[in-house]
Amino acid sequence: MKMNIFSGMLAIFILGMILVFSGCSSKSNNETGGPGLSGKIKGTATLPAGAPGNISKAKANLYNNPPISGGHSPDKSVSVSGTRDSVTFSFTGLAAGTYYIEVWKDSVATGTTWEIGDLVGWYGSGTVDYPVWMPVTVNTSLTSNISVTMHSMSNDIHGTLSGVNDYSNSKVSIYTDLTNWQNNIPEQYVMTAGSGTSVTYSIKKIPPGTYYLDVWKDTDNSGSWSSGDYIGWYGTGGIPSIELTPIQITEFSSVQADVSMIVLQK
Repeated sequence: MKMNIFSGMLAIFILGMILVFSGCSSKSNNETGGPGLSGKIKGTATLPAGAPGNISKAKANLYNNPPISGGHSPDKSVSVSGTRDSVTFSFTGLAAGTYYIEVWKDSVATGTTWEIGDLVGWYGSGTVDYPVWMPVTVNTSLTSNISVTMHSMSNDIHGTLSGVNDYSNSKVSIYTDLTNWQNNIPEQYVMTAGSGTSVTYSIKKIPPGTYYLDVWKDTDNSGSWSSGDYIGWYGTGGIPSIELTPIQITEFSSVQADVSMIVLQK
């Protein structure tokens, strides 16, 4: 009987010690945020030298998967610290794994996609039209350090048309070389805004490079330059000796190219 009582008391004591130590372990986990959540990503984002803009109030965003669908809704976001052209950021408390990092100065503050006027950067390569997102590997015992170069969403060519006719709904085109211009193969084009002789244009998100520009209002809808059409180009000369002036687009550039229009006569 005594042995049975002793065995029962011993079992209760052992069970009590298990509960005590189990409770201590649980409290410790809660205090440290739980196991596997101590990974860090630190980084620096910079504007190229001489580039306009201010990234001191940008956001650094973290994604579990690259935002290749066009939407930019981060899984985690932090504020940056620093000056107009160089900032730092830090993500902490991350589980081990891979993540994708973006730095974004949103011009409208509430956007979910990159828009004209934004300053954007991502860890990887490519261009603003075709960003290549590189994963950042997180190890809970090491800090991943990365660098991000910022890009402009505002590379553009803009201008006004001058003349005496109605230039609304004119087509403004840019070409990567003179052969494409001669064959009417534009790289990009827009239609003019405004009415009558007061019209403007703006071609945005142009990749850095050299371009040539012309304006054409196909008045008879023939699909080719013909008598009575309104035409113009950025350059000098006249029919038939047109001299197109090359337009250099660099990162963060905005070029004004005004065009004088004429009536084509053949």
